[in-house]
Amino acid sequence: MLAHLATAAYASLDALKHHHPDDGQHLIYDGFPRLSAAVGWVSICCWIIVYTPQLWLCVASQSGEGLSLVFLCIWLAGDATNLLGALWQGLLPTMIILAVYYSLCDIILIFQVFYYRRKRSLYPELYSPLLSSAALPTPPIHTATEHDPLLSSFSAHRPSDPEPSPKMKKYRDLAGYLGGAGVVVLVGALAWWAARDAPLGRKKEVWQTKAQVVGWVSAFLYLGSRLPQIQKNTETKCAGLSVLMFLFAMAGNVTYVASILLTSTAPQHLLINASWLVGSGGTILLDLIVISQFWYYSSARKAESKIFADDEAGRLEEEDA
Repeated sequence: MLAHLATAAYASLDALKHHHPDDGQHLIYDGFPRLSAAVGWVSICCWIIVYTPQLWLCVASQSGEGLSLVFLCIWLAGDATNLLGALWQGLLPTMIILAVYYSLCDIILIFQVFYYRRKRSLYPELYSPLLSSAALPTPPIHTATEHDPLLSSFSAHRPSDPEPSPKMKKYRDLAGYLGGAGVVVLVGALAWWAARDAPLGRKKEVWQTKAQVVGWVSAFLYLGSRLPQIQKNTETKCAGLSVLMFLFAMAGNVTYVASILLTSTAPQHLLINASWLVGSGGTILLDLIVISQFWYYSSARKAESKIFADDEAGRLEEEDA
C-alpha cells in the first residue's frame, strides 16, 4: 500500500519534469492530478511520522506493554510485503528506502516491548517508589505499570522522575499536536506548489497480477493487524498506547484513499486500485474503533490514576509514621 502510494506520488511529480503537450502519449483527461499529488504527499508525510509518538511514549514510560505484539508482528508483515513488492517491481530507490524505514520502525517497536519487559524484571527497584530514610521530604515518585493512565503521546515521564503537572502535560500535548499537524500542512502546501504545472492527463493503467497479489495480501494484513490491538485495549484500557499514532495512521489512510479517488473514479482505475481502497478504507474504520476506545476508557483510566495516587499517599504516610 505504501509502496503503491509512493509510486503514484513520485510519478505525478516526475511527470511535471518530463511531460510535453505533444509527446505522443495517449493520456486520459479526468480527475484532479494536482490535488491528487498534493494529497498523496500529505499521506506519505503522515506515514513517516506515524511511529514517532509511540516510540517516544515507550521510551518516556519505559514500557511497551500497551502495544499488542500480535498487532506489531502483523503490521510488520504488511510492511515487509510492501518492501517485497517495491523490490519485486524495481521501484525507485527512494521508495525502497521508505519501505525499509517503515519495517525498521516496526522492528524497533517490537524490540522496545521485549527490552523494557526484561529491564523491569532485572531492575524492579527502578520502577518502584524510592524509599527515603532522610528526614527531608521526598517528592512523590511515579511507578509506571502496564495499567498506568498514560493519556497522551508526549506528556509521559520516566518512572524515576516526578510526575509533571497537568498544566505542563497540556502544554506538551498541544505542542506535539500542533507540531505534527504543522509538518503535514507544510508538506501538503509544498506538494501543491510543486504540482502547479502538472499535466491534466494521466497514462492508462495496466493490470499487473504481481502487484495485485501484493496489494491484496498487504490489505488483509493491515486489516487483521488492528483486531488484536482492539482486544488488547479492552484489557489495558489503552494505557501506554499513543492515540496520536492512530490519528496519524487514520489521516494517512484518509488522504491515501482521497488521492486515489481524486486521480480518477473511472471503473478501470477503481478496479485496479480496489485492494488498496479496501485495505485503507477498512483500516480507517478500525482506527476509529481504537480512537473511540481512548475516549470510552478515559474515565476508567482517571479512576485508576486516583486509586493509585491515594494508595501511594497512604504508603508514604505509613513510612513517615
